[in-house]
Amino acid sequence: MNPDGPDGRNGPATDDSVLLKEITDLAGSPLPEPVFLQELLKRAVPALGASAGAVWMFDDQKRLVLQCEVQLKSTGFLDDPEMRSSFERPFAEVLQGGGVRAHSYELAPSGNGVRKGCVLLGGLQRESGVAGILQLFEGEGAGEPERPNRLRALEQICSQVARYCQQRKAGAQRAEQPAPSTGIEDSWLLAIHESLRANEVAMVAANECRRLLGVDRVGIAERYGPRAKLRAVSGQQSVNARSNVVRLLSKLTEQVLLAGEKLSFTGDTRNLPPQYEKILADYLHESRSRAIVILPVSGPENRDREETKSPAEREELARPKPVGAVIVEQISETPLPPDLDSRLDTIGRHVGLALRNAQAHERIFLVSLWELLGSWRSKLKGRRVAQWAAALAALAAVVLALIFVTWDYRVSGKGKLMPIDRRGIFAPWDGEVFELFVNSGQKVNEGDLLIRMKNDELHAKLLLAKNTLSDKQQEKDAIVATLSDPALLQSAAQEVELRGKQMQLAVEIEGAAQQVKNLSGRVEALSVRAPITGVVATFRIEELLRKRPVKQGELLLEVMDPTGRWRLELDIPENRIGHIIDAQRKKADPNLAVRYVLATATELTYDGTLESLATRSVTSESEGTVVPAFVALAEPTPPDPRIGAEVTAKINCGKKSLGYVLFGDVIEFLRKWFWL
Repeated sequence: MNPDGPDGRNGPATDDSVLLKEITDLAGSPLPEPVFLQELLKRAVPALGASAGAVWMFDDQKRLVLQCEVQLKSTGFLDDPEMRSSFERPFAEVLQGGGVRAHSYELAPSGNGVRKGCVLLGGLQRESGVAGILQLFEGEGAGEPERPNRLRALEQICSQVARYCQQRKAGAQRAEQPAPSTGIEDSWLLAIHESLRANEVAMVAANECRRLLGVDRVGIAERYGPRAKLRAVSGQQSVNARSNVVRLLSKLTEQVLLAGEKLSFTGDTRNLPPQYEKILADYLHESRSRAIVILPVSGPENRDREETKSPAEREELARPKPVGAVIVEQISETPLPPDLDSRLDTIGRHVGLALRNAQAHERIFLVSLWELLGSWRSKLKGRRVAQWAAALAALAAVVLALIFVTWDYRVSGKGKLMPIDRRGIFAPWDGEVFELFVNSGQKVNEGDLLIRMKNDELHAKLLLAKNTLSDKQQEKDAIVATLSDPALLQSAAQEVELRGKQMQLAVEIEGAAQQVKNLSGRVEALSVRAPITGVVATFRIEELLRKRPVKQGELLLEVMDPTGRWRLELDIPENRIGHIIDAQRKKADPNLAVRYVLATATELTYDGTLESLATRSVTSESEGTVVPAFVALAEPTPPDPRIGAEVTAKINCGKKSLGYVLFGDVIEFLRKWFWL
């Protein structure tokens, strides 16, 4: 609140009803607003038995300033910041919701004791909302029981302020109303607003404006994106866009539309902006015109600009972008009419509105088609039989089109893009992954060590077998040494026994050696090597395998060769397989055409051929019962394919009726449940 404002004085003591009547008479008077508010306050203070009063109004910057006051300084309101701060909340409530209210205040004691009292607040309404506050301090003898009566009287006073604002606005509107139009002007307005085609509007406006303005030539230009396009020139059937005059005039009009201000040249270039000088000089030299006026025209002002809070936004909305321009030229020695500016401003508003409406109409998508349909609809109004006949004919045409028009029927399936040459690495025996030699995505060669496992039981069996083999070999060597020394033989029977035991040990040694060989092979198999050259395709190997026990036959990782051939591995819904088999039988060729798109590049499509179908169905967690299918890729293939990239493919199953292509699911549902 700004406390600076004019001083006021109390009026003479008068009867309350007389003062209220005077306020009513003031509301109907043509007084200026500051004078009206001052006179109203002088009567409102004694009428309500107040000791002081003030009127606070919003200025152009939406600040609440003191408009007028009566004995306000005696209350201490202007000098006491604490007192003013206590009124911020009630002021805000009245400004937001309007109406009247009483605000009691009690402040800290000063030299004169405790300061307290009651203030009556009333919102002052304008057409756009609450525009100010009427503030009245109750006198010392004002009793609280009569306060509702004082609030009702305050409400009546505030309503007279709203009545004053309404009457003043109505008077201003009546003053701004133009004089009654003549028959000629009415016919011109009807002609310019008759068409919704920009070319027709421009042609009518150019010829009629030349007649109404009394000038040599008038042109109408339309804003065409960032450029200006000359649509019509008075007295000409068409405009040659390639002529130098039209090109220079279009460039000059573009600069005027960009600035948004009227350009007037009557022979003096000293006051013209510099961006106009060269283009204007070139155009005047080419066209031989002596005077030119270019007025940017636009549609109606934005009615919602009052709701915006920022002054910059209000100013921007109050000046809508031009939709075109009216170009007035004088070629002869005759000067321009003296009232050209006023007449041109009036005409420009209608030209801008007509052009704006034509542009909005032409921006409608397929406007010619909608106009054709609308004309037929208007012809059928009120003709029930014709309407039913047209509806049945349209329905019959749609049904016949669905039956006899054929379209490609495609069966969709989802799958992955995979290399053909790939191998799965399985656990050769039960064990624990002891050591990893590769990472995900690493290139490997055939025979490279990938994983090393350990199996304590297998190692124990190998050690036992080796010890057993060593013991039997030592035992055999002892028998051979005994047989080779006759002195050690006690009898022939002992020799026979030793030779039999030697033969038995030979057999046992051979079996033990075979067992050691088998166990050594098993232990060697725990060191898993790459079966082919390729890339390790398994993701997050470290998390999945390191220090993890595995079972024999469990898949450890996959190695794929991305440099070889690729194919699509699709899952086709089981209920669509019949269409594929039927198409293969009709074409006598199992290799049906396939078109697919990668999930990583949906803007590109590629072709392929159906290579094979699985002979049995499988269950998919996401798609239900499906039949796997393989698709061979045709050139060109996707650049830099990713292993396992998701694809959506459509298999061409030949021509079928348009109705089946669009509503095949419904037809199959009916056939399934009703056996049609």
